[in-house]
Amino acid sequence: MAHQIRQRSLFLTNEKVKNFLPEEKSVLYYDTQQIGLSVIVRKTGRKSFSIRRRDRNKRDKRILIGDFPDVTVAQARSRAMEAITAIRNSKNLYLSSLEDKYINQVTFQEIFIEFLERYAKKEKKSWSHDESEITKHLKPWFHRKAASITKQEVIRIHDKIGESSGKTHANRVIQRISAIYNKAIYWERVQFNPAKGIKKFKEEARDRFMETNEIPRFFNALTKEHNQTVKDFVIIAILTGARKTNILKMKWKDLNLDANIPKLKLHLENKTKPGRNQDIALVEDVIKILRFRKKLQERFKIKSDYVFHGKGEGGYYKDPKKGWARILKNAQINDLTIHDIRRTLATYLNQTESNPFIISAILGHQNKVVTETYAISSLEAQRDSIVRAWDKMKEYAGNQDFWWED
Repeated sequence: MAHQIRQRSLFLTNEKVKNFLPEEKSVLYYDTQQIGLSVIVRKTGRKSFSIRRRDRNKRDKRILIGDFPDVTVAQARSRAMEAITAIRNSKNLYLSSLEDKYINQVTFQEIFIEFLERYAKKEKKSWSHDESEITKHLKPWFHRKAASITKQEVIRIHDKIGESSGKTHANRVIQRISAIYNKAIYWERVQFNPAKGIKKFKEEARDRFMETNEIPRFFNALTKEHNQTVKDFVIIAILTGARKTNILKMKWKDLNLDANIPKLKLHLENKTKPGRNQDIALVEDVIKILRFRKKLQERFKIKSDYVFHGKGEGGYYKDPKKGWARILKNAQINDLTIHDIRRTLATYLNQTESNPFIISAILGHQNKVVTETYAISSLEAQRDSIVRAWDKMKEYAGNQDFWWED
């Protein structure tokens, strides 16, 4: 089998290492002055000094002693000489203490930033949640050596978050820690994942929705909310059953308000869901809100592809959480999340005896039992079902006047 790493020998200098360019495969440059020292140049451009030794099974293994330019050639030679001398003078060829000295020197913050830049921002739609959650819960770890964090510490933080923020939230944080360390191991930054094998909390299926006695208080508080964008977002969420991100990323080109049955085409990008599109029927109250938002953008000469435009990165509004919290506080409602809006719509669809297949179609759930014929005619059925559910909610709300009504 062909060797996967090319090997060359030369007298190493800082200038030479600086000018080493990444190739199609990693290249290992041995130093002709210090026996055992080498620098590997990976195809990513990373340059790492290491020495070769044998483990207790007499297999070759490398000890990473630093990355260039953080470690200079002179420093690498000094560390290599010290390490090789220690190996020769030791009866135990497997020197874990030596590895602790020269490997895993990066901080937790460094492997976290590397995780974000090299992986999460490129592969995950939800990378910003990784950033905010890790910063919120694990900032005290940022300046610690990543290798110094123990499994016991991760268990303690898991328990702490479980008590303060809930078991599901705690499990998600542990999953993020594990993902960060797994990538760091793959990139040869650390050797051990302290989150591996930690038993997750048992998660109970959430069944929270807006109760009938909460609806009057909720809609009264919603009508009085000062942030128009939040108000419009909440109503559209209630009357479409779409997920938060899909609504916030909704573009004008995804809407067909002049069709016989006006609709919204969602592009389902969540990697945990099948890649597909979903058509959602739009009821009259949603259409009124959308037309009003369009007029506002035209009046203030706002050029945006998004219905919920924003000034931040991406160009769309990203944070209805503060407004949502105000509404719940003013309505004196606890433990209701934005995602519970979907469950609320499903509950009142069920109360008004909507067909289960129609409920699945509205919420974007795949159901292999749904026939092609039924799917074709489902837009009209969707609209009629949502209207009935909405009429029931308005009845519970006391048929109060809303801001978009004439």
